[in-house]
Amino acid sequence: MIRIGIVIVVGAIMVSIGVSLYAYMAYQPIIKTVDYGMPVAVGPVEYTITYEGQFNGSEDLRPEHDFVQIRIDAKNLSQESVQISGLQFSLVDENGTRSSPIYGEFSEEDLLFHTIGSQNAETFVTQFDVPFDESAEYTVWIQPRKEQNALDYGIACLLNC
Repeated sequence: MIRIGIVIVVGAIMVSIGVSLYAYMAYQPIIKTVDYGMPVAVGPVEYTITYEGQFNGSEDLRPEHDFVQIRIDAKNLSQESVQISGLQFSLVDENGTRSSPIYGEFSEEDLLFHTIGSQNAETFVTQFDVPFDESAEYTVWIQPRKEQNALDYGIACLLNC
């Protein structure tokens, strides 16, 4: 009788471990890394990130360091409209320091929130306030929006990768 109980307990532990491993593997994020100017699909949107340059902001908003501006070419690959936002993007330097975008309506292309129609492509810009070094390595990390229900993340080379 005790042996049957031990077999049942060990069997339950093994099933529990199997289910846990399956759930862990099924929900692991997929990290896609691309070179400068190459497209990367994150969720239902394909992004191409390019370096636009530096600027000093506007009369209303000046950077603490330097504004580094990127161009985002976004193409909706799905049959439904998709919302994207600037908060999906982070600039990461070679030390791993992550910077969030700064909004100041510097141009009509500045990305805050935008809906892209089915199978459409649009172009946006966003900027980051960072201590910029032209010889340093910079990447842009792209994460999906919660509504996109995707597990993939993108890392696009921006400079010196």
